[in-house]
Amino acid sequence: MCIPRVCLFAGVPNEVVQRADTILEDIHSKRPTRRTISEKLEATEKQYQDAVAKLMAFDTQNGDLDSFFQELFASES
Repeated sequence: MCIPRVCLFAGVPNEVVQRADTILEDIHSKRPTRRTISEKLEATEKQYQDAVAKLMAFDTQNGDLDSFFQELFASES
């Protein structure tokens, strides 16, 4: 474990030091570690949820697999 000032001087971003501090507080207080939600993480989770929904809705008997994958990967760009 490093002291926050030492971490900052070592080039560790402040956000990482703050998150580590929060996790250590949770551990010492015997609380479950709280999840950090960021806009980027939420967007990624939404993409995954959409992809799973499309996969579950795909008709394996009559669906066009090429079109399915083109549509699926076109939505990622």
